[in-house]
Amino acid sequence: ENFERQKKFLESLPKSCSIRMVRTFKAFDFIRNRCNQELDRVNSQEFQERILQQAIANREDPYIIMTLKSINGWSTQLSNKSPDERVAWRKDLDNEEAVFATQCHCHPHFFNQLSCGLDLVSMAGEWLTATANTNMFTYEIAPVFILMETVVMTHMREIIGKGWAEGDSIFAPGGSISNLYAFLAARHKMFPQYKEKGINALPGQLVMFTSDQSHYSIKSCASVCGLGTDNCVMVPTDIHGRLIPAELERLILERKAKGHIPFFVNATSGTTVLGAFDPISEIADICDKYNMWLHVDAAWGGGLLLSKKYRHPRLTGIERFTLETIKEVRSERRYRFVFFGIILLESVASEEIWE
Repeated sequence: ENFERQKKFLESLPKSCSIRMVRTFKAFDFIRNRCNQELDRVNSQEFQERILQQAIANREDPYIIMTLKSINGWSTQLSNKSPDERVAWRKDLDNEEAVFATQCHCHPHFFNQLSCGLDLVSMAGEWLTATANTNMFTYEIAPVFILMETVVMTHMREIIGKGWAEGDSIFAPGGSISNLYAFLAARHKMFPQYKEKGINALPGQLVMFTSDQSHYSIKSCASVCGLGTDNCVMVPTDIHGRLIPAELERLILERKAKGHIPFFVNATSGTTVLGAFDPISEIADICDKYNMWLHVDAAWGGGLLLSKKYRHPRLTGIERFTLETIKEVRSERRYRFVFFGIILLESVASEEIWE
């Protein structure tokens, strides 16, 4: 009876929906039976139907994408349960509000700056990786995934420009951590003795520069790494939110006159408020002039690297930077899952930096 019910449900899906292909997949029987044994209060058939229904919601469906509820409302609902009930998620299946009634990210009409609706191809890929249950520690434990990662990141560097194929890359938990990696790489590259000797090995007070519209994580780098937030200089921006190169150079000279050592400039490609793109080429000229490390935080706008139409002039000169942070990967047609950050390095001699 359950199988026929499931089959009827799956056959009711749009023909274009790839989930229809699993309607006779025997693994569903195993999953259903195993879930019924281990989660005695859950009807696994109902669970499958609810989850799949949310996943393949048609774009014409009028149901509500978001229902706001006060934090006190949710806190009361959760705190009224015993500790055992809090972890017994199977009970919440009967209260679908607790799962889907807030921001329903799986709905195809859900759009946010860095979040988007569900894509079925991405969902299938997520199923694959979840089923493989692989940790990316070493080649020994995950040979295929390690090689896949290498191929993907090599291709991403090639998209940036010539000479980048022999660089290096690493996945990170997000854009903020990627920016921190960039700062640490810059400090190590320009002052390698810091690793063994610490702050006393530095020739003077280091100073970094970023626009007043940049992401807060840039200033956090100065705090976390001992530079001090007073030495993270905020450069004024124009009416469009773009860093003003003349102001950058003025502030660099001002700090040099104090005996400080300007060493790091962050250019933002897609600020979080105005979506502004700093003029990379002009900033790169200044960095070359004063021997400074140029980092591009492209967590918001890095996807334009894939667009022949919009890459220029917004990302013109991006091949001149040293490190880039990218938080999302998009195609020109649709969004994909977004769970990671990537930091891309041009130099071929980068092994010691990661170390």
